[in-house]
Amino acid sequence: MYFFTYESELPGNVGFSLFGTSHLCWIGGDILGVILLTVLFLQEPAYKQRKLSRLLAVVTCLLIVAEKVALALLGHLTVESLPLHLCELAPFLYLLFSWRNWDWLGQVIYVLCLPGALAALVFPDWSAYPQWNFMNLSSFLVHGLLILFPVLQLAAHTIRPRLSAIWKPMVFLALIAPPIWFFNHTYGTNYLFLNNGSPNSPLSLLLDVAGPIWYLPAYALLVVILMVLLLLPWRKSRE
Repeated sequence: MYFFTYESELPGNVGFSLFGTSHLCWIGGDILGVILLTVLFLQEPAYKQRKLSRLLAVVTCLLIVAEKVALALLGHLTVESLPLHLCELAPFLYLLFSWRNWDWLGQVIYVLCLPGALAALVFPDWSAYPQWNFMNLSSFLVHGLLILFPVLQLAAHTIRPRLSAIWKPMVFLALIAPPIWFFNHTYGTNYLFLNNGSPNSPLSLLLDVAGPIWYLPAYALLVVILMVLLLLPWRKSRE
């Protein structure tokens, strides 16, 4: 009934509950899918793993494109629908990495894209949508694939996280965050959650604690701490 209905046109009581049965089933299904597909992936030779990685990246990009096409057809493709959130930039980074295994990109994918996708899966900002809605199904599927790709690359050792390389994702953020912040303030958007935290997420709590003035410095500090924690288990890795 509400399969192609946009969020603003939905009744207020049709969405799923955070950590409710539907949400937990999606989380569990994504985790089981990642484990199973990783086991199958590792049984393939290296050349086949490269082909599968490229296919996965292409499919994830196509899902993002399909979502934008659906929004356009529904008349809801706006300045707030651009692929400027990390989880919508990630598929194109994955596609690039599947053809060019640049180390800086691998570090970015591991410490930024992977935890970003996990956080979005645990604290989804699309909970207003009902279970059988295109945006809901697409969002859970895309975020599952966003987790799957870096896990496969870690398993295949095409991504080799190193604490000594933490400066690479820091430089990446230093390059993309300022223009996106300026874009947010120009058009009233909230890409990368630089203006406000995602509802019902730790970033929302961070905004409440730090306040609007200190939100960005606290956000930056939190990102650095998370990167260090993610890279500490790999601190003995070599170039």
